[in-house]
Amino acid sequence: MPNLEFRLWSKVAQCMIPWEEIKETGKYFTIFEDDRYIPMQYTGRKDKNGVKVFEGDIIGKKGGAVHAIIYSESDAKYISKFPPFDNELTGHCGLNQLWIDECQKEIIGNIHSEAKG
Repeated sequence: MPNLEFRLWSKVAQCMIPWEEIKETGKYFTIFEDDRYIPMQYTGRKDKNGVKVFEGDIIGKKGGAVHAIIYSESDAKYISKFPPFDNELTGHCGLNQLWIDECQKEIIGNIHSEAKG
């Protein structure tokens, strides 16, 4: 099991704050209670380029389907959700490293900022 690792989306600055900067503040718990930030947890998975996949990331393959990575409380696990991402009726599948590797999925953005082409 991976160590707990987070990053934060700043609603004010409209940017991502990496784990290293969060650790430097020493305010691990209080920062997660601040409504100006959206915490996103590391899933323990990496994309085809070895980049860590976090909750809220959008992964895909050039010219293929895209999926938002979210935590499903009803399934008690991270899942990859089909668009539209904010629709509870949209289909989803479990998130596992074999699927990411075999389908050559990579991070193309996150649900809080625009995805790369």
